[in-house]
Amino acid sequence: MGASLKRPFKLYNIEARASKAIEQSKKVPKAPPRYPTEAAIEARNKASHQNDMNYIHQKLPDLDQRLKSVYVESKGDNPIVKTKRKLPEDRRKVNDPKFGYLEPVTIPEGRIPLRLALEMINSHKDDPEANSAKVLADKYKLDLETTHHILEYFQSFMLRLPQAEAVIGEPHRLLRDSRLRKAQKQLDAGQKIVDEYNRKIRRDDR
Repeated sequence: MGASLKRPFKLYNIEARASKAIEQSKKVPKAPPRYPTEAAIEARNKASHQNDMNYIHQKLPDLDQRLKSVYVESKGDNPIVKTKRKLPEDRRKVNDPKFGYLEPVTIPEGRIPLRLALEMINSHKDDPEANSAKVLADKYKLDLETTHHILEYFQSFMLRLPQAEAVIGEPHRLLRDSRLRKAQKQLDAGQKIVDEYNRKIRRDDR
């Protein structure tokens, strides 16, 4: 009852009030007033900027006349600058390096990249007698002592998969068996309910 009485007052002169609200929303909000010192600095900067802009866009006859007398002449052929080092001609996309860095094209003696170091370590692990430190040092042009240290203190990663019995230990097996027994009990209980329901349907049909 109260809402029906208030409705005419809410709708009274609604178009004029809506227009007034729209006009107020269109007004550009004004910035708050500044301190007197900041206002003076801003006014001085605006005046200086305006004077500079007027001077820039002002046409000076004497400068215009001087510009007309300026000519640039080019004589002779443009020399071709040849660099000692040629730019790369292969513009194909470079794939990501295998070990996270680009392998140098030339490697000085006594040094070895990671790829060849792993190859050397694996070959020594497969056949230590045929690929001894002396043979590998001569092959890869390394110092014999450095080669000994590499083969002694560095190894490649080995992937070892755990055995099934090692993964499923006694606690895990007991937990698995208890879960299986619980699930079997739930299945048996559900089967009993289904059998009882089927027997009831058969009795009703008789």
